[in-house]
Order: sequence, then structure tokens, then C-alpha cells
Amino acid sequence: MEIQIDRLSDLPDNLLCCNILSRLSLKDAIRASLLSHRWKTLWRNIPHIDFSLSFFDSLLKLTCRLAEMAEIKSSVKYVENVINNIILLHSTPLESVQFDLSFQGRQNRLGEKILNNVSIEQCIKGAAVKGVKRVALCYRGMSGRQVPSSLFACQLLRVLEIEGFWITEIPSDFRGFLFLKTCSLSEIGDLTDARLQQLIAVCPILEKLVIKRCAALFNLQICAPNLTYLNLGTSSIENFTADCPQLVELKIKDCFMLSKFELNSIPFLQEMEPSDISALEEIPAMKSLKKLSLRIGLDTPFGVLISTFPDLEELKITDILIQDMVAGDVASDTAFPKLKKADVFISSDIWGQKEVALLDFLLSNAPKLNSMALCNTPVGTTLFTDPEFMSHFMSQV
Repeated sequence: MEIQIDRLSDLPDNLLCCNILSRLSLKDAIRASLLSHRWKTLWRNIPHIDFSLSFFDSLLKLTCRLAEMAEIKSSVKYVENVINNIILLHSTPLESVQFDLSFQGRQNRLGEKILNNVSIEQCIKGAAVKGVKRVALCYRGMSGRQVPSSLFACQLLRVLEIEGFWITEIPSDFRGFLFLKTCSLSEIGDLTDARLQQLIAVCPILEKLVIKRCAALFNLQICAPNLTYLNLGTSSIENFTADCPQLVELKIKDCFMLSKFELNSIPFLQEMEPSDISALEEIPAMKSLKKLSLRIGLDTPFGVLISTFPDLEELKITDILIQDMVAGDVASDTAFPKLKKADVFISSDIWGQKEVALLDFLLSNAPKLNSMALCNTPVGTTLFTDPEFMSHFMSQV
């Protein structure tokens, strides 16, 4: 009889954990411990623990049956014991732990009620003890759920992602996230300007910051000496000031109330995507900027763009109504001497003289231009369809 050799189990632990078990869901990774004695404790070494919706879904299928026969408190306690024990039994080091508690709307009211009452305080505390480097928290519920206070004990954090949780206060004894490099904050309803500044001030090596849909922000001041990437997407912001000397990329989207925009001492900025150029009129010339993507409003002169960013290499403009631009918008001596690529999306179904004039301007004043895309915004179609337009275009190339 031929002897079957278990070659898979002969593989080293780090290969089994990092290349096989880590690719499975948390539930399946733990279930793999039943395969043999060799696999019994392997799941404890997987570097990333993801308490995903599917994990809680399967867990709640069992506990909801128990809750129908007993108090919800016992079901809540059961879920807490499961997640706490998973962290407790995990071997160090722990690279990341992720929670998605967005059980709302999954047609399981009892499961939603149980999960809304589950505390992750001890779980995050255990992850902090094991030196977790990344924490991601997501909650999409009706009421503001507070971040666990033990989060501020994660002293070795490199990446922090929070969505839907609230940050009512920062503990007075919080020493800061001294190793944090990436921070993403979304839909934090009670995050005020002062509290955000307080948080950023104790993250000395922060490099990447994303802030989206945080409705309590109005007068935003970002002072981060090592920040290289900043992404803002909060409609309530009215005034924005950035003092980030290492900033390379800046994105501003859906900031409809933004009226004041200041960039102080940002010599290395190379890529910017503001939602509206009207807030840029008072910005001094930026010779470092290489890539710009923006929308131009009806009452903003196109010349602002030219004079502010003279050394652009890539330009993308969306939602232009060319018929509202006047000839005086662009000075005769302005140019894009280094522009290589231009993408222009026009909010107009029919191209007329002014659309052609814009094309003439870009071709005449961008000697290094080697790529251009002209599209109609509503349908996203290229506008090289009219024979007369094509003839005029080819004569200018």
C-alpha cells in the first residue's frame, strides 16, 4: 500500500501562516486547527486579525439562537469572550487588527442589537500589549459609538484607520502615537478642529493624513512637519491652513464651503487636486507643482491657473463651461513651458469658437505637450467627431 505523505504540513510555520492561513478568513484560519495536531496552534501566528462582517455574521447566527431563549446580555458576553480570547491566545507580534461592526441593515435586528452592545475595549487593550502596528475600526450605525479608550495605549501604531466611531475626548495621560505614519479619519461626527489639532500634535512623524466627512470641522489648521500626503473631503470646512513643509501631494474634494485657503512654506508640493480653483487665487506661485487636477468655476479667470503654477507637467481640468470664459482670462505672454499631458473635460455638448480657442491656447503655449484628451463631461466621450473640428485640430499639431 502506498503511504500518503503530508507535504503541506512539512512546510515551515512562517510559510504556512503568512502564505496560506493569512489568506483565509479568520473563521477558516481558526477552523484549520482541526486538521491535525501540527495545525492546532498555527492560526495564533497569523500577522493580521480581521474581525470582518462575515466573521460576526457567522458568530451571530449561533448567538442569536441563544438570545431568543435567554437575555441579550449573555449573547453579548459570548461574542466578547470569543474576540477577547482570539487576541489573548494570539502569539506576538501582532501586525494588525481590524474591526467592522457595521451590521446595520443586514435584516437581522437581533444580531444588530447584540453587536451594538459588544465592547471591543479589552480586545484592543490586548492588541496594544502585543504591540499591534495597525488598527482599523469601522462602524456604520445610527448613534455615535466611542472609540475604545485602550486605543490610545497602542504605542507602536504605524497605521490608524477610523470610520464612523466618535472621538469625544483624548485621555489626559495620552503620550501620543510616536510611530504613527498613516492616519485616516472618516465620518467622525464629533471630531472638532481643536481635537484634531491635539491629535496631530502628538504624531511627530505622521506622513499621510486622510480626513473625510467629519462634519464638526470648520476652521482646519494642519501643522505636521513630516506630512507628505494630505486628502481632505469634508464639506463643512470653511477655512483651511496648512503648515506642512514636506507636503508633496494635496487632494481637496467636496469641500463646498471652503472660502479661505492658505499654504505656508510648502516648497516640495508636486501634485494638487483642489475641488475648486476659486479658493486658490491668493496662493503664491508654486514652481514645484508638477501635476494639477481641478475644477474651474464660472466666475474664476483661467489666468489664475497659469500664473500660479508655471511649471506644470500634467494638467487635468473638469467641469469647465468654456462659453463663460472671456478672452481676457488669459494673458498673451503666459505659457506652460513644461506641460507634457493635458486632459480637459468640457461641460458642453457642442464645441464652438471658444472651445477651439482653448485648444489653440494649449497647443500654442505648451511646446512640450505630447498627450491631450478632450472629453465631454456628461457622457465621457471624446470630442474628435466633427470633421471641421478634426481638420482644424490637425492643422495645429
